[in-house]
Amino acid sequence: MRFITITLIVHAADPVTGGQKSTQERFREVLDNALLAEELGFDGFGVGERHERPFISSSPAVVLSHVAALTTRIRLFTAVTTLSLLDPVRAFEDYATLDHLSGGRLELIIGKGNGAAQRDLFHVTPEDQWDRNAESYEVFRRLWRDNKITYETRFRPPLTEAEVWPRPLQRPIRVWHGSATSKESVDLAARYGDPLFSANVTNPIEPYAELIRYYREQWVRYGHDPAAIAVGAGTAGYYAMRNSQDAIDAYRPVFAGYLAFQSKLGVQPVFGTLEDFVERSSALIGSPAQVIEKVHRYHEQFGHSVLHLHADAGGLTDAQHRASLELFQSDIAPVLRREIPDPPGAGAAARSAAPTTPYPLRTSPSPAEEEDHMTVTPLTVLDLVPISSGSNAAQALRNSIDLAQQTERLGYTRYWFAEHHLNPGVAGTSPAVVLALTAAATSTIRLGSGAVQMGHRTALATVEEFGLLDALHPGRFDLGLGRSGGRPREPKAPALACGGAAATVANGQTPKTPNGLLIPPRFSLAHLLGSPRFAMQKRLLQLPHAEPQNYTEQVGDVLALIAGTYRSPEGEEAHVVPGEGAAVQVWILGSSGGQSAEVGGRSGLRFAANYHVSPATVLEAADGYRAAFQPSAELDRPYISVSADVVVADTEAAARELATGYGLWVRSIRTAEGAIQFPTPEQARRHVWSEADRELVADRVDTQFVGTPGQVADQLERLRDAAEADELIITTITHDHADRVRSYQLLAQEWDRR
Repeated sequence: MRFITITLIVHAADPVTGGQKSTQERFREVLDNALLAEELGFDGFGVGERHERPFISSSPAVVLSHVAALTTRIRLFTAVTTLSLLDPVRAFEDYATLDHLSGGRLELIIGKGNGAAQRDLFHVTPEDQWDRNAESYEVFRRLWRDNKITYETRFRPPLTEAEVWPRPLQRPIRVWHGSATSKESVDLAARYGDPLFSANVTNPIEPYAELIRYYREQWVRYGHDPAAIAVGAGTAGYYAMRNSQDAIDAYRPVFAGYLAFQSKLGVQPVFGTLEDFVERSSALIGSPAQVIEKVHRYHEQFGHSVLHLHADAGGLTDAQHRASLELFQSDIAPVLRREIPDPPGAGAAARSAAPTTPYPLRTSPSPAEEEDHMTVTPLTVLDLVPISSGSNAAQALRNSIDLAQQTERLGYTRYWFAEHHLNPGVAGTSPAVVLALTAAATSTIRLGSGAVQMGHRTALATVEEFGLLDALHPGRFDLGLGRSGGRPREPKAPALACGGAAATVANGQTPKTPNGLLIPPRFSLAHLLGSPRFAMQKRLLQLPHAEPQNYTEQVGDVLALIAGTYRSPEGEEAHVVPGEGAAVQVWILGSSGGQSAEVGGRSGLRFAANYHVSPATVLEAADGYRAAFQPSAELDRPYISVSADVVVADTEAAARELATGYGLWVRSIRTAEGAIQFPTPEQARRHVWSEADRELVADRVDTQFVGTPGQVADQLERLRDAAEADELIITTITHDHADRVRSYQLLAQEWDRR
């Protein structure tokens, strides 16, 4: 299930305090609410359209354009576009422009519009409003689909070989039909095979459920596949607290204010008491458990997969409104996403001769779209769950889940979580736990560990954890194994194999490969491994007197437990439930050509080499793996992914500004202090750098790929070619979450063009 917030931009006195904001303040509040919706992880934000008092939502395209400029990933909705009142050519021009400005995040909910004042203003009559709506939609959708159209119209001048610009970014665009009380909108949606959005606000459930049943009947009558139906529904109000009575008590003055407002307008209320409103309307007021139960109750009648909440506080204080939305995202949304998944076939075209196809709200591409999107070199996200200065671990986790959702939509192939401990600025301590949370919030992107630190783990515990994950979300997980914390072993540098690109030195400069990839001098980890902090970490992670298992044996045990072939030295069998037979891809992660590269190659497993942490040894690691590779049931040839630290922005200067804190952050790691909270550029600039400091971080800073989309993509291609990589792993850290999301977005768009 997906969740959006919607505003009609009512401009009236607060129903509780009686105070009224100025028009400018009210518009600013709308923008703030859009930013809040994106921050909290809602899937969409919608702006209605009304042309009468007390609404100031007469130009949703303008408002949504401003929202698009302030946000990066949230989808933008019209709620609704009143096509019966508008010239469809002018509406197309507005929304095709907005489609580009928003980066293809626009979705439309169309409807005829309501109110006598609106009809009088636009010379629309009750008798012709539905015909106008149907004609305008036909013209609008043809304009969106075709470069030229010819169409005989009743309510505007006819169109002959008409061309309208700009051509839209999304072809086709997802169009929902908003419905409140009439069968005309429902029939129009069913006829075209479009999704339906039920207002579900004013009345009890029965009339809305009846219209949705009619929609389903008409959908089949028009020859569409029932499995492709998508329905959205609104709510009459929302307010949740941990204790249901507290929620009702807090909402009581809000409801009283609404009754007074309706009385002032001369409207007879449908629900005369708060208790009746909570019981019989679609309002979600109470504890999280009560909200979840009520959504389920409505879902039994509607079968809806999208739910809207009110974006505005509407009588609540700003603090109450935010706390309630935060509670929705933390306690309610994850349960509903898990228990009410998108319907089967939601992304498929209607199997009919219908004039268009349905596109229900989803945050990830279909398999066909994904195959189209990144066909050359797949990109993986590596996430440390970084904590920015002034933030906390809880927000970092929310940011990571949001980033996973956004990169899924952008077409990234995998999303991996690293494992690190005792770092003030990194919250990624348990890959399996974070993966479970992320799997519940995504649907198609592969998820994995990058990597589980096997030095303090056992093979059995690891297989059990990933067996549990695979049981809940089968076939989506990569089990990345790392030797960190294990028995020390001196790395060896094997001779280059398989045509690896050896680095050369020219005129005393830093070595580069023939294609120009920088290979800096090797950095020694001796002072880190010998530090008291590292010793403390090792002591805290391991049981007293415990010794790590030999890594080669440990990987063998993992593979045997998954395959169901494990035997103890005494001949005892071990069968892991769940875990045996788990459909996980096992990867080995390594920084050098030593034991990790060897065990990955000899076991015929996929291998990930580490340019972003150990750039000096990345080619050694890749070539060591290839030299050791032996074909397996899993792979008949070596398969390598290589990581890079990346920051992308619209200009090189902007990207370098975002990356300003990176050196200071790396310094905190290299001095054994533990990764600090990622600083702002201003905080980073205040640090006084010594020459020793600069030398400490030089290899990492010099090999971070920072710049415009084109500049960074060029560097990634250089890395890919030098390492002969099959995939690339992208890790990005910026202080502001929106900049991090934007970096991944810009890179995906550039990569798609290559």
